[in-house]
Amino acid sequence: MNLIIDFRKYDGVVGGVEQGTIQVTRYLCNNGHEVTLVCKLNRLQEVEDIFGSQDGLTIVPVDVPTHEMSIRNARLDSGFIQKLAEEKDADLIHFFYNWSFPIGNDIPCILTLHDVIPFTYREAMGWVTNHLFYRPGVKMACRLNDLITTVSDFSRQDISEKVGISEDKIRVVPNGLREPAEHDDGRRDNSSDRL
Repeated sequence: MNLIIDFRKYDGVVGGVEQGTIQVTRYLCNNGHEVTLVCKLNRLQEVEDIFGSQDGLTIVPVDVPTHEMSIRNARLDSGFIQKLAEEKDADLIHFFYNWSFPIGNDIPCILTLHDVIPFTYREAMGWVTNHLFYRPGVKMACRLNDLITTVSDFSRQDISEKVGISEDKIRVVPNGLREPAEHDDGRRDNSSDRL
């Protein structure tokens, strides 16, 4: 397969979303797939350092200051990233963080939506941001993408109920574990499994 993966969320800290994106990208490349990773221009060197000389990986920077929901990012979703996918003859585009707006997409798009906490806990963000941007933005993103993935059955049901989309459009893909590193002498280092 040939995939476009959105890594604009990366801002210098490797949290859960970033770790998931990194591990999925490495897994795909290590198993013969071609991945084009989209990242922020101001983080290009760091992203190149994270992946090193990964076979099957092309990194494409975009000049955008943040991954946040904005007109600029929506234009990238429905313009630049769609055109990039067509140029690369991509089979799929995967947006890894809660929103994307691939308007008029010809290439299937997956959106990973981790949860809808601000729908339940209004104090998670300000009222204006929550009601005027986040809620309608997430609802629109869920409708525009072809498939939604989330990490648990609870999140699947919660997303379906709060966002108003069928559970049939949502797939559960649990968080995985990293492959243990191998020492020079061939022994496995399982320290990452003790998290």
